[in-house]
Amino acid sequence: MTTAESRPRRTLPSIRWWHKWIGIAVGVLLFSWTASGIVMMIPQSSVARSGPGTDAAIDWLAVTVSPARAAEVASAAGGGTARKVDLQRLRDGMVYLVRFDGGRTVLVDASAGVIIRITADRATAIATDRLPEAVVRRVDRIDRAPAGYWGRLPAFRVELDDPRRTVAYVAEATGEVSRTVWRDRVQAQLGHSVHVFTPLKYLPGRDLTRVGTLVVTSLIALVSILTGYWLALPKRWRGAP
Repeated sequence: MTTAESRPRRTLPSIRWWHKWIGIAVGVLLFSWTASGIVMMIPQSSVARSGPGTDAAIDWLAVTVSPARAAEVASAAGGGTARKVDLQRLRDGMVYLVRFDGGRTVLVDASAGVIIRITADRATAIATDRLPEAVVRRVDRIDRAPAGYWGRLPAFRVELDDPRRTVAYVAEATGEVSRTVWRDRVQAQLGHSVHVFTPLKYLPGRDLTRVGTLVVTSLIALVSILTGYWLALPKRWRGAP
């Protein structure tokens, strides 16, 4: 008969066991981080690097509205007290971007002194400035950022019918444009999205889920490092017999 004293005692896995399997998991993670980091370093297409407007020169003599007047016009439209006024290009002209508390912005024409609103038609014109021959396939207003777009929301997504599958995003608040081709979007999916766990933000909890996963993964990696250092110490320092 087997007595209780003769039965093998169940013990927790040794630190070597934990270190081995945690190390394997962290190794897969580090590989994905390294590979996605390399993908992120690939230069974007020339379309993605193109700036706003066309190559036409700005008629600076037409910029007759002062920043103070632009702030006054924007404030009269219900914006409150202007905090910052920036002069920027919009297509082949110049506009003032007037910023208010809470992130609210108003665009004021630097030549006419009137408020400019980014509509679907204006967004389409901005998107095709450098691609005048492209045919517009679809225009959507989006509130959630797709892969490869890190600009302001809401924005207009303008899909063009060209061989490179160009898509432009025009921010509704500022008129800023970001263009991508099919290769740029694949690069964003394989690079940035994998690198920062972007797909996880579409799960319940959204960005909290993504950030939480990053934190937990980092803690697991820290445990692997600490256990590795512990195993590397001489036995006499670890108090082992």
